[in-house]
Amino acid sequence: VPYFNRGNLKSDIDDNEGAISDYSKAIEIDSNHENSYFNRALCKDKLKDNDGYLEDLNKVIELNPLNGEALCLRGSYKHDNTDDWDEAVEDLKKAIEIDPEYAQAYFNLGDLLYDYADNRDDEKEGLEEAIHCFTKAIDIDPADHYIEAAHRYRGWARNRIGDYKNAISDFSALIDLDENNAEAHNDRASAKIELKDFEGAIQDTSKALEIEQNSDSEEFSEEAYKLRGQAKKELGDIKGSAEDICTANKMNLEVWDSIIESDPEASNFKVRAGIKKDLGDLKGACEDWKKAAELGDEDAAKLLEEHCE
Repeated sequence: VPYFNRGNLKSDIDDNEGAISDYSKAIEIDSNHENSYFNRALCKDKLKDNDGYLEDLNKVIELNPLNGEALCLRGSYKHDNTDDWDEAVEDLKKAIEIDPEYAQAYFNLGDLLYDYADNRDDEKEGLEEAIHCFTKAIDIDPADHYIEAAHRYRGWARNRIGDYKNAISDFSALIDLDENNAEAHNDRASAKIELKDFEGAIQDTSKALEIEQNSDSEEFSEEAYKLRGQAKKELGDIKGSAEDICTANKMNLEVWDSIIESDPEASNFKVRAGIKKDLGDLKGACEDWKKAAELGDEDAAKLLEEHCE
């Protein structure tokens, strides 16, 4: 107990190596001391010792198969770091079975099911299960630290299954939490476009761009210009639409310039060629298709032959 208590004190001041040493001494004295394994796992996680983290969580669960927190952590670890997603689902569902009010486990399971939906035979069913989990997390503890992420992912999942009205409710909840959330304004605009609320989409994307400009950021500006251009086109503002989409493409081009600088593979040159073509730079597009073809991309070779002399 003294080593365990001292380990806790060291952990509280972020002396994780010292805490691990003390927890290990406690385990030497009592090899079945569940809390020492658990707390040591948390410290190892902070030190990015993934193997040690998982090893200690496994031991905790071996000692106490009803430790829902350990099951939740192990399930989330497997989701983030391994291909054992079925086992991750099993861990998280077991944690919820042990504690049906475990909001964090519901959120983590929803996160996993959302990511995994693409790999299922019925993608919509997987997304609906994810939505259910996010809803449970929000209903159980609407003030917890993950609440923004729960609304964001639930909104995205609802968008993917075509439930645009309820997706808008989620993105609006995010904006209520932070009116300067440019991403949420873009996401709400996307759903509004699907519901043919083009004026509303323009308002949201314009707000996103205002937020970005005020914060000296461009993280979500490309998407905002693209969506606003799409909405303007639907309203018959062809000139305004063309200007916005052109701006989005130019920003996208800068992104791909950076990508190619660090990763000059064929597929990246082919993508940049398409952007240049959309911007009317056929010469530049041909240069990129040629480079991609030289790197072995057969589709790029066909495009080169089709569009370039």
